[in-house]
Amino acid sequence: MNKVATYFDERADSWIKMETHTKSPMQPAVAVMAGVGLESRVLDLGCGLGVIMPVYQ
Repeated sequence: MNKVATYFDERADSWIKMETHTKSPMQPAVAVMAGVGLESRVLDLGCGLGVIMPVYQ
């Protein structure tokens, strides 16, 4: 495994514990503004813990 992946893998559990997962009216608004619909495909390139992913499903 490369050094970058190892760095993030070693810290993932502590980041998850610190992150708060709250629903916000902004999450669906982002999906609408991005034009995400029922037949859309979304590629999340990752900047966080995926808190907006349920909006896409």
